[in-house]
Amino acid sequence: LFQETLQTYNFTNIRYAQPPTGNLRFAKPQSPVGRNPIVQNGTQPVVCPQAGPVWNALTYEYAEAYSQGNASLLSYEAGKTLATVTPDVPLNLLKASFPPGMTEDCLFLDVVVPQKIFEGNVSDYSNGGADVVIYIHGGAYSLGDKAVVGATLKPDSFLLRAYEKQSPGFIWVSVNYRLGALGFLAGPTLQASGGVSNAGFYDQRLAIDWVYDNIDKFGGDPEKITLIGESAGGGSIFHQITAQDGQSDAKFKKAIPLYSGFVPQPSRQIQEDRTQEFLHRLGTNSIEGARKASSAAVMEAQLRQIGLAKPGVFAFGPAVDGDLWPELPGELLLASRGKNISVLTSYNKNDGNAFTPPDLTSDTGFAELIRRLEPQLQTSNVNKIVNELYPAAYNGTYPYTTPYERLSRFVRDFGFSCNAYYLGKQPDAPTFVYEWAVPPALHGSDAPSMEYTGNVDAAGAPKWSRELQEYLVNFILHGDPNGDGLPTWPDRRGGAFTNVFNEEKIGAQRVDGFEVEVCEFFQERVYDGSS
Repeated sequence: LFQETLQTYNFTNIRYAQPPTGNLRFAKPQSPVGRNPIVQNGTQPVVCPQAGPVWNALTYEYAEAYSQGNASLLSYEAGKTLATVTPDVPLNLLKASFPPGMTEDCLFLDVVVPQKIFEGNVSDYSNGGADVVIYIHGGAYSLGDKAVVGATLKPDSFLLRAYEKQSPGFIWVSVNYRLGALGFLAGPTLQASGGVSNAGFYDQRLAIDWVYDNIDKFGGDPEKITLIGESAGGGSIFHQITAQDGQSDAKFKKAIPLYSGFVPQPSRQIQEDRTQEFLHRLGTNSIEGARKASSAAVMEAQLRQIGLAKPGVFAFGPAVDGDLWPELPGELLLASRGKNISVLTSYNKNDGNAFTPPDLTSDTGFAELIRRLEPQLQTSNVNKIVNELYPAAYNGTYPYTTPYERLSRFVRDFGFSCNAYYLGKQPDAPTFVYEWAVPPALHGSDAPSMEYTGNVDAAGAPKWSRELQEYLVNFILHGDPNGDGLPTWPDRRGGAFTNVFNEEKIGAQRVDGFEVEVCEFFQERVYDGSS
């Protein structure tokens, strides 16, 4: 299909793997066999089975209200009570919000190619074909899909900025990957039954392989691949950078993991507990039984496990698997076991607010949230987090002034911003980090500026639209966000600086001692003594 406004060809629903059903459910994806003679016209949506935690809708609503000064704990607690007493009500609302086209046979990708690139009307390539961007969507490892229309991140604004620079642009590829239990079931029982932990990550890897092997047919250069993703997509990229102990050559040269999010799960026992809960909800006691269950039954089981999780808990996500990820990504980077990929990464100042239960702001509640996130932690480390790293001091000594801000700052650091800190310590590759601090600076608040396709210089344009888009496009095309007319953005190798976008200006700020202390504790010592 040809898109007139951007002058692009859209190739939709390209299969990159066999249907992950039957014996391939919970297994590594397999490359397609044979050829389907039917031409895809791109009109049929293809979406992997979805689920989402009910509690997150409540915490996000509270976070938005808090940023406006009218948050109500009573309203939050009323919503939580409703979800507990009549769980089918919010679950049915959640189901109604899912996009059409949900199917387990979902391992497809889309390719968007500027006309000049596809038709070969490009004469200014100094080395091979066009740059290629692979988009890995976010959604807490349980929601989202590849669709260019309706996706969280789209190529439109970036291509417009590239065209302004007299560049032919780049090829944009967006991929589906398995989600929820189908993509992130983990642990000993699964692996002993021929399954694989982190199946969704293996899907991403096979999609990257497909792009590497085939993108030249569209005018792309397989040696110029950049990964981009936000939230869980950013967390996915963080894992791909550290896959296989960082020892294998990567099929991508640059990465843009935006507000990378995941809850670390190194405990094999916790992985096993969640697998057993899923099997119980499915009405079976084995992975073999789960493979034989209907798609409808699997979707309902994962919907209930994910949807009805305790506030703060995401039932499924990345796991230390003893194979691709023998340790957590932060630990692998600490030991210089990453791939030394050029990175542009970010976080939002208030990333944690949308995931913070506002009824757990006391010391006891704080400790309870940590236990929900990481049940295996030693009591001494839980106490250190609550009492030493994030003490209940609201006099301006620490970067929070209320109990809610204290808890949400922990969630931000532990789940998001420290991932940027870890990536920023790569010794041999350029890393550029930015903080989005324009109010309300909630999770994903920079998206409107990133995606704006109107006149970026007009008074009504979202804050810093031109600057943010130009930084990102410069990095995609050249591996460095800096360019004419932009405030200088230092590489982390030259010092621990973050490029901060706030209401008044854009400028580099040195990482403060608080961030260094908490992130290095989380990276190096928080799991000491854990099982």
